[in-house]
Amino acid sequence: MVMHYGACIIIHVPLIDLPYGIGYDSQINLKYQQTGRESRRLNQSAISHDCGKRSIMYRIVFLSLLTLLLAPTVFAQKLPPQPTPEEYGEMLETWSTLPPEQDECVGANLITNPSFEGQYSSYTPDPAHPDCPWGTCGSAQMADNWTPYWKSHNPSDPDWIYRMPEWKPAESHFTNPTRVRTGERAQQWFTFFGTHQAGIFQRVSNVSPGASLCLSIWGHAWSNNSDDPYTNPNDHGFLNQQIGIDPTGGTDYLSPNVVWTDPVTQYDEYGLFKLETTAQSSSVTVFFHSEPLWAYKHNDVYWDDAILSVVYHEPATMTVTPQWIGLQAQEAEPVVQTETVDVTIENAPTMDWDAQILPGSTFMPDLRQQGDQLLLDVDSTGMPAGGYRANLEISAEDPTIDGGRQYITVDLNIAPSDPVVVASPSQFVFMTDSADSATASSQIDIHFGSDLTWTASISEPVRLQEFPIVFTSDTGQSGDRLEFTAFSAGLQTGTYTTTILVEAPNSATRAEIPVQFIVVEQQFDVWLPMLRR
Repeated sequence: MVMHYGACIIIHVPLIDLPYGIGYDSQINLKYQQTGRESRRLNQSAISHDCGKRSIMYRIVFLSLLTLLLAPTVFAQKLPPQPTPEEYGEMLETWSTLPPEQDECVGANLITNPSFEGQYSSYTPDPAHPDCPWGTCGSAQMADNWTPYWKSHNPSDPDWIYRMPEWKPAESHFTNPTRVRTGERAQQWFTFFGTHQAGIFQRVSNVSPGASLCLSIWGHAWSNNSDDPYTNPNDHGFLNQQIGIDPTGGTDYLSPNVVWTDPVTQYDEYGLFKLETTAQSSSVTVFFHSEPLWAYKHNDVYWDDAILSVVYHEPATMTVTPQWIGLQAQEAEPVVQTETVDVTIENAPTMDWDAQILPGSTFMPDLRQQGDQLLLDVDSTGMPAGGYRANLEISAEDPTIDGGRQYITVDLNIAPSDPVVVASPSQFVFMTDSADSATASSQIDIHFGSDLTWTASISEPVRLQEFPIVFTSDTGQSGDRLEFTAFSAGLQTGTYTTTILVEAPNSATRAEIPVQFIVVEQQFDVWLPMLRR
């Protein structure tokens, strides 16, 4: 009510919706102890200093009546409980702050009135809200295009729990600390000696489903039990702030669809809150939220300069190199070989990929993923000679991206080993006289060529014409025995040496069997062979 007394104007503020405690900021703006930034604004706005003695008289009358009306409330209420040192220490262990060096979102801003400028007006809920029994919430002064929300106080709880905050504009002339980041105003809300769970939201339309969205806003808080405008770092109410997006366009901040940042404290200076998600509808809703853990005298939050933009990413692509691997091995020399395939996904650094061997492959290399590489371990042990092929599929976590599903062919060729001719025994020494002969045999094996035929012959002997060797058969298969007879008849005493050669076609080696005759004077009737391998 405004009353005129000559040249004087006295403003009588109606006493309605009195909240908890004498200092609680409500529709009657009684929170006048906010340091230099809001000191004595009731006196400055209500009473003219030039009205003379009559104005002073009415001021005294008004303040006296106000004190009498509020005195029962002040003395009937106790201050909210404060955390014990143990409780405060436990909260300090989980106290989180904003991550450093974040950048604002860029691109066309989809938010209307993102800096909370212009005229503020009382919020009128539709349908009516029980916390605003006169229809309009006079204590919720909102920037255009923004809507408040809050958790209502449960009457069965103490008065300080989950109070309805007061929303109002923060003014740019408060600079110690700065409460407005850019322009003339920022959105502020607070509770006085009370906790709250509250915020503001705006629903944004004309969004393409599937679009990548970036939301950023600058925010900070003031939480103190004294009127010092700077938060006491060792005594504050853990006033957490966070931002969220409902990608489906819902307006219920408690919906499980809302994607939230982690709650953090950001005191006394503006810090950047940032969140990215994907739109699931043609409308999305942005939320800016706060919740103190303790009912400190001042629990104030400030928000300014919001941006919601569409993030245009370069399309994700996957490249795989090489896409063909050729390996060689020998049947006789088993080997483990490791090959490396590079898998790179660009423009999607968190996207994963996997690899599998496709059905129809004729051998199974072991697959190992190591960072951006696929390692293939190929063990040819026990594999017979022949050609083998493994077909591999590498798929990105989102196989619809460019190159998101690719294939690799791994060919393994195991060559048959060269035949190896082995004779056992591998040499012979005979002691006889000049009138005798000796018969012996050696088993001939052809390793890695069991189907080959061997052939035996005599190398150039010493005095060959005097040292004849006769084969029972000079050919055979692997595992057959080579039988021969050596004749010493007519030889003079002495030592005679020759070599039996056993060969197989395409063999890398041949068996050379030394044969030695030691001829002594004829003095016994039986020859004495000595075999030495």
